[in-house]
Amino acid sequence: MGFVFKNNSVLLTYNAKYSMWLGFGGHLREGDVPDERLVQKFKQEAGLDIEILNPTGEKIPELNNTVRNCGIPFHADIHNVGDHNHYGQYYACIVKDPNQEVSISPDEKDLLKYRWLTKEQLLVDKEVFESTKEMIKVGFSIYNEAGSGADIK
Repeated sequence: MGFVFKNNSVLLTYNAKYSMWLGFGGHLREGDVPDERLVQKFKQEAGLDIEILNPTGEKIPELNNTVRNCGIPFHADIHNVGDHNHYGQYYACIVKDPNQEVSISPDEKDLLKYRWLTKEQLLVDKEVFESTKEMIKVGFSIYNEAGSGADIK
């Protein structure tokens, strides 16, 4: 799952399947690379071209036979979604072009609406689950530390 930040705000979407405000993302298909799939899902679901921020803030060298470095999640967990468990990876992201507008695809039947929230708005919001707020607060820290010269992946 990715949380995208722009202008000191985070983008959330209301997911009807889970009845909650979340970031963007989804299940992997066979052969998917998690960070590549996340970039595809943001484009597919929200019409946004995104970059994944590096939560370590350090340039990671490409070693001997590295084809490319992958995006680094800032958190990973196993969580219950009712009748089964999900393995989740969480990424902090930015929009490549700050002028690009969100466009939720009509094909995304579970994504009913979206909104941008500042950290202050998020903290007092009654609709966003506390566990989601905690993840987003970590994402805000990474976003703020990256500043305008953000390292990606």
